[in-house]
Amino acid sequence: MGHIENEKDFRIFMELNGPKGYASRSNYLSWLNFIAESGFSIDSMLSDNATILDFLKASENKRSKYKSKAAYSDFGSALKKYREFLNMDFVSLLSDLEDVDQNQLSETEKRELRKARIGQGKYRRNLVALWGKCSVTQFSIREFLVASHILPWRNSSNYQRLDKYNGLLLLPTYDKLFDKGYISFDNSGNIITSSRLTEREYLQLGIKKTDKIFKIYKENIQYLEEHRSIFKDILEK
Repeated sequence: MGHIENEKDFRIFMELNGPKGYASRSNYLSWLNFIAESGFSIDSMLSDNATILDFLKASENKRSKYKSKAAYSDFGSALKKYREFLNMDFVSLLSDLEDVDQNQLSETEKRELRKARIGQGKYRRNLVALWGKCSVTQFSIREFLVASHILPWRNSSNYQRLDKYNGLLLLPTYDKLFDKGYISFDNSGNIITSSRLTEREYLQLGIKKTDKIFKIYKENIQYLEEHRSIFKDILEK
C-alpha cells in the first residue's frame, strides 16, 4: 500500500495554503489517503494525474464510494495541492515561518507575512495587479505563476517581504532558478545566467538568452542589484 510522505508537514502547509476551515482541509487528506490506499505512494515520485485517475476509473466497480465526476475533480485538486507542497523547500519555509512568529507583530501582520512567504494573500494579489502575467515570458494564465521575491526572504526586512516591487510573477522553472541564483536580471531587465548550467541545459528548461523582464519599475532596481550581489559567486561561475 502507498503512503503520504511528510504528512505532518503537508498538514501544516494546508493550514497556510489550503481552503479555509478544518473540515475542508481534512477532505484533501482523505482524498490523498484514498489514493495511497489504492496503491500509489504520495511522495516526491508521485505518478502523473492521468495515470492515477485512469487507474481509479478502471477500478471504480470494486469500491462503494468516490464514483462521481465530482470525486475525480476532488482527487485532481488534492494531487495539485500536494504537487505545490513538493515544489516548495518546506524545511526552509518552516524555519522562515518560525522567524515570523518570533516577531513582535500583531496577528494580522504575522498572517500577511506568512502568506507572503508562500506567495499568497495580499502580496500575491499586489504582484498580480502590478504585473498581470509572467514578468519575463508574459504567459498570462495566473494559476501557473509563482509570486517570487527578488531579494530573498531571509535577506529582507518585514517591509521588503511585503513590498510588491520586491517581487516578480514567474513561471515555476524561472522561479526555481531565480531563487537559487542560477539566473538574475540586470537593471534593464536582461537575463543573466550562471555558467554552472550549459546553454543546452537552459534551453531544455525553456530559458533563453534573449529573455527579459518586460517592464522594469525604478523601485525594482535596488532589489535586482541586491539579488545579483547575493548570488554573485554562482552567477560568475
